This record gives sequence, structure tokens and C-alpha cells, in this order.
Amino acid sequence: DWPRTWKSHAIFASQFPAMSGTIDWMRYTTRVDDPVVADLPVSTEHDGVSVAEAPELETFLGLGFSPEQREKIDEDELRVFDRYTPEFSFYCAESRILGGPVGEAAIFRFLPRRAEVSRDAFDKFLRQDYAHLCAGMAGTLGAQRWAINLTVKTPPPDFPFEAIEESWFPDIET
Repeated sequence: DWPRTWKSHAIFASQFPAMSGTIDWMRYTTRVDDPVVADLPVSTEHDGVSVAEAPELETFLGLGFSPEQREKIDEDELRVFDRYTPEFSFYCAESRILGGPVGEAAIFRFLPRRAEVSRDAFDKFLRQDYAHLCAGMAGTLGAQRWAINLTVKTPPPDFPFEAIEESWFPDIET
């Protein structure tokens, strides 16, 4: 099944100790099959997402792999995915609104930028006005961690958004 196949790639790639830094945490989230969970509109277009945090972006770029290691990893990526992972990786910097632990449940929102809004204005709005709004709602909603992730590289062409918002909860009931 898909989640096991996906995780098998991470296990395979982990045998090559060539990362230039450390990963603080990583979560694999699979698609929600019931699109009306908690009466929220939930996309079923994607099979899941891997979310990871590291102090340095270079950790995820795999620059330390030998050509032979890179070839093996690329081959395994095509076993699992329809293309190489850098082609659909969304590199961003986190701006934490509420600094608590990641929980057992999360809601990810993919935030597009309107064409008439500059990138600087979009980022400023998310970091200031929108962050203030989210911080005010966090307690009422039971969120224990809230963050906005803004791109540090141009998103892949098939990503119609430039930021990802994440709200973490202790459990699905919250």
C-alpha cells in the first residue's frame, strides 16, 4: 500500500549518511479519505506530504551524496514517485505564530498569492496581520502549535501556492 511504499523510500535513503546537517523532526501525513472530517473541506488530490524541519536548508538538498549514491536514490525515487523529489519539493522558512510541540493531528492550508499582490506584500501580510489573527484564534480552536511557511525558492510549477500554514493539535478530537 502507498504509505508503506512511501516510507520505504525514506528508509532506503537513510542508509546513505551524506546529509550536511540534522533533521529536527519529520512527519509523514497521508491523505484524509473522508473529505468531511470535522466538517472541513479536505483535498483528496494528493496521497500525502512529508514535513520536516532542519536548521539549514542544505540538509535537504542532498549535496553530500556521491554520484553512485545519488544514482541509487534517484532510481528508488522513481520506484516510489512519478518523478524525482526535488521536482515537487517545497522549500520554505518557518515563521512560528504559536510555539508548541507538533501534535498527533494537523491541518495544512496551502495559501496562494493573488497575481496583483507583490511577493513582499504577501509575506508581510502573513507575518503580521494574518499571524495576529491566527494567534488570536489558536486558543479557541485548541491549537498547540501554529506556523506559516514561506517559500525560500520558487515553488515547482504545479504548486499554485506560495505559503503553507500548519496548525497542530494534541489529537484528532481537539
